Formats: sequence, structure tokens, C-alpha cells
Amino acid sequence: MALLRGTAGHLIEPTPENKSVRIKGFDTTSNVSKSQAAAMKDDGYQFCVRYLSLGEQEQDEDLSFAEAQNILDGGLALMACQHVPFPGWIPTRQKGRERGENARKHAKNCGFPPGVNIWLDLEGINESQENNDSEIIAYCNAWFDAVAQFGYLPGVYLGFNTWLTGSQIFHLLKFRHYWKAPGNIPEIEIRGYQIFQAYTVDKDGKMVDGLL
Repeated sequence: MALLRGTAGHLIEPTPENKSVRIKGFDTTSNVSKSQAAAMKDDGYQFCVRYLSLGEQEQDEDLSFAEAQNILDGGLALMACQHVPFPGWIPTRQKGRERGENARKHAKNCGFPPGVNIWLDLEGINESQENNDSEIIAYCNAWFDAVAQFGYLPGVYLGFNTWLTGSQIFHLLKFRHYWKAPGNIPEIEIRGYQIFQAYTVDKDGKMVDGLL
């Protein structure tokens, strides 16, 4: 298995001495060329998050080894996040394991070495699961175990309708790397978030997800 050359992103630990450290990045579901990565680097961005398939096969818009190397060659650090199902999905332990195994396989195929953050996108869970936190927790932890088997550092993006409290997220999930969506998202007890998401507008007036 070929490994990427460059900086595959390992996030700054949220320790007291790092509290004032801020770096800017972006995530996108679109393919990024070397020249686009270099342009974003010139605009002050330092890292990029690209997406992996939920299923067994990657799609054209998903991250590949060649694109990952182009992003690194363009001067950006790089992490990966797995796509989320359409809103209204229902989590199960089996789905968590299967999707986690797919995320791990795709990340390896993209050349990520162990020690890199690979992210679970947790949001849009069906309202019928609001009081079924045990199955949500089982889904997340099964995904975590599958991704961690290669030595990756699983992280979780927390968006709308996760149906978990900040206490549950910290004490009952295995994750220790957190990414916060805009909006009314639970605060994480004790540890806090490493990524805070905002929205910016690019030179063409297009909305871009920004990570701070």
C-alpha cells in the first residue's frame, strides 16, 4: 500500500497551553486539484477535509490517492471524513461496523498512514430515535472500533439531530476528537471541541464551509 507524501492532518490537542492556537481549514465534497489547493493555501488555509464513501465503492467525487497527493503537494494538510446518509437515517451497531470498515478501507486506499484523524459525520438521525440513545451510541462505537483497527484516530462531527447530550458524547462514546457544526450543538463536557465550523463566501460569492 502506497503512503502519501506530505502532512496528513493530526489535530492540535485541546490542552490549556494550546487554547489560543487557531488554524484555518475547509471541507468540501468536490474534488480539489493541486492548483486549487495551492490557491487556498495562498488565501490562508492550512488544511483540507475531503470525503470518503459510505459504501464499499468510492464514487468519482470522493477522495482518491491521486487527489490526496495533489492536495498535499499544493501545500495543505489533509484529513478525511465519511459521508453521512440522507437525513432521517436510523443507526444500528451493524451499520456502524460496516461503514467504519468502509471508511478504514477507503482511507488506506487513499494512502493515509496511521495516526491521522478520520471523521464520522453524525447528524440527521431520524426523530424516531430521539429516545433510543443506546443504538446511536452502539453505532458510533462500532464505527470507532472499525476505523481504529489500522491505527487511525477516529473523530466525530456533531451536527443536528444527534439526539445525544454533551455528557453522553464524552462519557459513553469512545471518541476524543470532536468537530462542532454551526448552530445549537451540545457542548462537550471536560474536553471540548477541536474544530469549530463556520461559513465563509469565496471570491465567486459561493458559500464555503470553513473550519476554524
